[in-house]
Amino acid sequence: MTTGLRRLPSLIAAAIFVAPSVALGSMPESLVQAVPKDSVASYFVAGSDSDAASGGAASSLGLAAFVIEHAQDFGLLSALSKRTRIWVDEFAAISELLDYPHAGVLLDFRAAPRSDGGHQLAGLHAALILRTDGANTRIEQRIQHLLNSYTNNENSTLSHRERDGAAVFTLRDGRLPDWVELTWGAVGDHYIVAMGAGSFERIVATMADRTSSLADDAWFSKASETAGGPAASLAGQIRFDAARAAADDLLVSKIERVQETLLLTGVDRGLWTLGRRARIIAADAFLRRGDRDEWVPITRSGDAGLPPGVIPDEATWYIVLDVEPRALINTVSKAYLSTKSPQAERKSREFWERLQERAGVSIDADILAHLREPMVIHDYPQHALRLPFAWTRVIPLDDPAAVRRNLDHLLDVARVELAKEASIQLRREADGVWYLYFGIAGPALAVADDRLIISFSPEAVRKNIDLLARSRSVSPTTMPTSPPAP
Repeated sequence: MTTGLRRLPSLIAAAIFVAPSVALGSMPESLVQAVPKDSVASYFVAGSDSDAASGGAASSLGLAAFVIEHAQDFGLLSALSKRTRIWVDEFAAISELLDYPHAGVLLDFRAAPRSDGGHQLAGLHAALILRTDGANTRIEQRIQHLLNSYTNNENSTLSHRERDGAAVFTLRDGRLPDWVELTWGAVGDHYIVAMGAGSFERIVATMADRTSSLADDAWFSKASETAGGPAASLAGQIRFDAARAAADDLLVSKIERVQETLLLTGVDRGLWTLGRRARIIAADAFLRRGDRDEWVPITRSGDAGLPPGVIPDEATWYIVLDVEPRALINTVSKAYLSTKSPQAERKSREFWERLQERAGVSIDADILAHLREPMVIHDYPQHALRLPFAWTRVIPLDDPAAVRRNLDHLLDVARVELAKEASIQLRREADGVWYLYFGIAGPALAVADDRLIISFSPEAVRKNIDLLARSRSVSPTTMPTSPPAP
């Protein structure tokens, strides 16, 4: 097993928690104390380095809030479908959330088996806990925007009560399952948004009793200290043992399949952390496997050996991953499919097999096999709304011409298939940049010189292509100049 594959399970879990603006701060102890020690999963974010309380246009949400809340006045969202509008609102809410030190916690869940072998959510208790220090205006404005957009007098019931002089609100909606109950309000220096009856009260009780929280959990304390948790900007922990205990036999087998695919067989719980040293993001993992604890460093500690332009000077952070991209993509794909019902998994496999057959291209042999390590991820150019996962990935290639040719064949066929869905299109520009379009252009990708560049928009891809070309003192004329396919 290669070094990259040994690091793969930790990498995948850690990547979930990478945010577009990782702070140079540490995790507030009060957030750890707010999370019950028997929770199924939780994550922690130190918050961005912007002033979360200011609410100014310079903050990561300033532009997002302006665009979304005033978009109808300017017609900016007129081309978006209702489903896309919901995604935009969700991303804007996440962008604001990342400004605050906060924790997300999955307290417990219930899943009911379906006749097709899959499962559907039958109950969920979860919460978001934000350290606001009393500056709650932006959070309340965001909640009000969502209420105005998605609730109505006919289906929605909003009630409130007083708790220690602060209002606590509860929302129920007849269009949602009975177990969906949302409660939110300020508690001291924190703001809590909870789902599921009793979840809000459970977090409040944990904040008042340290012995019931992760702050008093011996294993978590050991893992956090070893993996750099106290100084981490982001962290996440999963209790696989708790998830299995809450599942029926069929769901347990799915969880175990996912663990096996991610090379996490036998792991009962794990903690993954991310932190920054100047611009470098460092990631670590600490796993409990059987009766042993394992500490696993994930990322490189620097950029030694990388060609000029791969890491832009303008990037505020970067991460260098010594992992084989082919193995990473295959593992993530298998893990995703292992969570689906047998019928859904079969349909997905049939779709991709049909696509490859029509294109005469094997994704694994003709594209993924040519991807090399290390993979670099950075935040240049920065997305205007600082949306999560809106970054650039740069992957070395051993045969750029073959990858470009095979991608063109495959995506040409995919474009025809997607054309059958009115809500989304796949487009190719004259310079060889491919991108999805659904009212918003992106994500996008292109092959330039000996790199595959993937980013959140066609323009973001082009900026990185130009940067690589300038850094190597060559013109970006290595890009194909054929006209876009019809």
